Amino acid sequence: MFRKKRPPQRPLDFHEAPDVKDRIHDLLRIMDLPHIKKEHIFVVRSDHSRARIYARIWGLSRIFQEAAGLPALYAIEVVSKYYDLLSEEKKYQVLLHELMHIPTTFSGALLPHTKTFHTRYHTQWQIFMETFF
Repeated sequence: MFRKKRPPQRPLDFHEAPDVKDRIHDLLRIMDLPHIKKEHIFVVRSDHSRARIYARIWGLSRIFQEAAGLPALYAIEVVSKYYDLLSEEKKYQVLLHELMHIPTTFSGALLPHTKTFHTRYHTQWQIFMETFF
């Protein structure tokens, strides 16, 4: 009937994540994803997030691109309390999953989880595993 009161939440912190950016560059160097412009992808590590995920991707919507005169941009956020505990292989797997949400139009939009999405993701992951590990 009554909910348990949550303890006070520490403010969400974002930090640069050069190690994650390097992994993304590794993926883009090996994978056949020519539509992804690595200079338009930003990577941050978040602390104190309540989200129960390893990572998520954010796209700059078209209205903001037009209003601010910016190109399509994407930000990949890794949640440190979960992502940092993963093995190297799993970290690459999570990042590839997030990159696969970027459509070939590189428009700022994001692709949803569909059967086609998962098929493309698993195909790309097999290629990466054969090449990198």
